[in-house]
Amino acid sequence: MVGVSEHAPKSQSSIWISVDRGRSWSEKYQARFEGVPKNYPYTLLGEAHLWQARSGKIYAILRVGAGNSWPLPGTTDPGKNDQSERMIVYSSMDKGRSWRKVNDLGHYGQMYPSITRLGDGHLLLTFTQRAIDPPLGVRAVLGRETKDGFSFDLKNGHIMLDTKTPVGVRSGGGFGPTVKLKDGTLVTSYTYRDADDIKHAGVVRWKMTFP
Repeated sequence: MVGVSEHAPKSQSSIWISVDRGRSWSEKYQARFEGVPKNYPYTLLGEAHLWQARSGKIYAILRVGAGNSWPLPGTTDPGKNDQSERMIVYSSMDKGRSWRKVNDLGHYGQMYPSITRLGDGHLLLTFTQRAIDPPLGVRAVLGRETKDGFSFDLKNGHIMLDTKTPVGVRSGGGFGPTVKLKDGTLVTSYTYRDADDIKHAGVVRWKMTFP
């Protein structure tokens, strides 16, 4: 399954399904999201991370907030560009045709999410702190998996995987999905900017142990 969205006001979103590992896409249909601000000017599924619970329910962590048009309830977006955008969680029970909001996730300046199953119900959420709250860079938090979903606390316990972007540089780079190798090693890719505002890319290899 992959989500496809136009990048324009009143844009349409759709779900594409493949049953042959992406060689062909046999099923395509429109995806509808509840609660989207009127005339929202940005793609919904363009940078979405899709994840399926054990129950079969599908989740999408979306990057939202273009042009300060979708602030957290009760707040005003503190940014002046797309680097202050944020994450929001939606779920679907009908293969992505209709989506309902589950909750807001984290705070401003956080985006590029990915979820990795670590085993025994442990989950890892990797994301980028791209603006607002230095040090900028790729971070991770631990969470728990349930039969019907997941739970993460982004207020505490941030694991700093990349802090190479100096304070005062305009952006913390981005991305940072984490994959787990057969020997348990976690591999996280990332990008960052140096003091001269030049972009670089790197990889960190690390391990997580549990008592």
